[in-house]
Amino acid sequence: MVEERLRRICYDVFIAHYLRSWYDREEFILGAYSLDILSQDAGVALHRMEGYFLRKIITHHERWMHSIRVFRAIELIHEHPAISSEKLAYAVGFGDKRSFLRQFEKVTGASITEYRNSLHLCRLDIYFRVSR
Repeated sequence: MVEERLRRICYDVFIAHYLRSWYDREEFILGAYSLDILSQDAGVALHRMEGYFLRKIITHHERWMHSIRVFRAIELIHEHPAISSEKLAYAVGFGDKRSFLRQFEKVTGASITEYRNSLHLCRLDIYFRVSR
């Protein structure tokens, strides 16, 4: 029992590091990744990867993948405010603009236009605070 728990902790740490390096390499842009592919690439059994998602991420891996892509899109919006939604969709691995916009709103609770407008308002607020 204790040995299995320690083994699970070791796998959890390994999987966390693997997923972080996978994110850093921006492999999520390359297309749809199944849990099968992630576990094979990491060199761990599928049940270990499934268990990690259930225990640590507490969401289905597809929802997690969409969230990662949306969060990367948000980073790109901050780096390149004028980037079009279509370019953004393809840059973060979505197959089309429509599915990207739908997932963006699901993840953030705001449309991309609302999000961009809120950034503009935040910049104005900061500008007026600093310029006083």
